[in-house]
Amino acid sequence: MKEYFPGFYLPTEEEFKKLWSECLFVFDTNALLYVYRYPDSSRNMLINILKQIKDRIWIPHQVGMEYHLHLHNEISNQHGAYENIQNSLEEKFQEIEDLLKKQASRHVNFTINTELIKSIEKNLDDLVQDINKQKESHPNLNITQNELAELFNKKVGNAYSQDKLNEIFQDGKQRYPVKTPPGFKDHNNKKGKKKIFEGLSYEDQYGDLVLWYQVIDKAIESKSSIILITDDVKEDWWRQEKGKTVGPHPELIKEFKDKTNNLSIYMYQTERFIEYAKKYLNLEEEQSRIDLAVRGIEDIKKADQQNMKSNPDNRFPLKNGAQIHLRKSTFRVVLKSDFSADEVIKSFRSKLALVFPEILVKVRLVEEEQEWIFLRVTLGEHVVMNTQDMKDALEEIDTALEQPVIYTLQVFERVDKSLEGSKWNKHVFFGS
Repeated sequence: MKEYFPGFYLPTEEEFKKLWSECLFVFDTNALLYVYRYPDSSRNMLINILKQIKDRIWIPHQVGMEYHLHLHNEISNQHGAYENIQNSLEEKFQEIEDLLKKQASRHVNFTINTELIKSIEKNLDDLVQDINKQKESHPNLNITQNELAELFNKKVGNAYSQDKLNEIFQDGKQRYPVKTPPGFKDHNNKKGKKKIFEGLSYEDQYGDLVLWYQVIDKAIESKSSIILITDDVKEDWWRQEKGKTVGPHPELIKEFKDKTNNLSIYMYQTERFIEYAKKYLNLEEEQSRIDLAVRGIEDIKKADQQNMKSNPDNRFPLKNGAQIHLRKSTFRVVLKSDFSADEVIKSFRSKLALVFPEILVKVRLVEEEQEWIFLRVTLGEHVVMNTQDMKDALEEIDTALEQPVIYTLQVFERVDKSLEGSKWNKHVFFGS
């Protein structure tokens, strides 16, 4: 039965050993870009492993293109983080000082302890100096860029012709509606986005599918099984059971075997790749160094996930990936949707207008990341609502979205206990 449903079976230990000893190691775009975020221990470990298997590494042209198109932004974000943190700290201190002065001007018995303010300012200066020292010791990521460029020199696939790309785009139109992996999770949030690269036209929503076809073609050409290292966590790459990833998507395993005359493919996220490289590549590395490298990557990914989640001190948390950020006369909404940002903005704005019919409502796109859409909502007036009123208002939006509209959004279920003990427990304020 295993031969008919290979994607539902974990390879045996002998099959894993054979795969690791013979395969071609293929890296996805996100796995390469994440390298620039890693601590030194993790980055150096991964590069050392790549050097050990340098004759068996390869990337599809799609990965090479996407990597270089996003590389400068990734490096700039790393360098710019120090300044962003410093500016945020200084802004927060100014907000505290302004608030104290405002309250002191309104209350007879309230005075500002100037010595405490000076102490806070001194601690802030010390913190800023420490941040600047860390900035000075930040690793030279241009060295990392050159190392990766050398490692993958002449190990990049060729671009498809425009005719071949158009054929894949047509395939995607048949595959995505029935959720045939990979890439169907990109269908709506990247729909309509295109780019021209070296005279070829690419449709962003089919990027993963182009990559996948290039991996299959490389396996056929080289007669090699594949280990794919990707940090994409979406369900169009992985089989997920009860919220846990249990292995590659079964349909990917089956399609690969069918098209490559029964060659094998397996997938790892980077931290698991490093972990198993110790075992199957006989790395001469101490286990403690392997553990440190893995932990460094896991910590980075956890931090990224936490950035998606709410902080109870300054956000009103919502279930399934949506949060409202309470800040002056605006709030931020983080939505997880399969639809394009334009569709989400249009529909969300119309539903907010039902809740606040007398108030001017503006909705602006802040950022997109895969299926996540970050919106900034501005109300024309300051609004004060208690928690129950806020819940009722959002339920009105949820109810409206259940009608035949552009999409159905199911992110407005409350997680009230996350407000317990926070300063927003009694009231939710839009405005000052």
